[in-house]
Amino acid sequence: MALAYTQRRRKALATVPLSEEASQAASSTRFRLFSLGLVVAYSAIFVRCVYRIAEMAGGWKNPIQQSEPLFIALESCMVSLATLMQTSFHPGFCFPRLSNTVWTTKEKERVVGQEQGASGEQKAVGSDMSSDPSASVEKD
Repeated sequence: MALAYTQRRRKALATVPLSEEASQAASSTRFRLFSLGLVVAYSAIFVRCVYRIAEMAGGWKNPIQQSEPLFIALESCMVSLATLMQTSFHPGFCFPRLSNTVWTTKEKERVVGQEQGASGEQKAVGSDMSSDPSASVEKD
């Protein structure tokens, strides 16, 4: 279904072009890595599902059911690979504009301290921070 969507969207680019922001995102390395990670994770889970069907098709006496190395390779490794891909190429990393970064007080103090050091101001660290917890979410 994703392949069909991609093909239809590419054909539609002539009549309905992407916005500038979407075009930049689609051509970025992070987006391509995210897409690759998603395809690899999907493929790994698909291989695992096919293996599980074949494993249980012959019942408990099936040779596939009784092979531990095959189980480790096609069950554990596939789940681990999918998890690694989705963790490494997390949408929050690949699409920073879509993520809500919650800053801790230490991170705020570090950033404020760096800004003060650069500007030469001697303002108290944390004096511009709100005590409202919702203010800790960075907004675009």
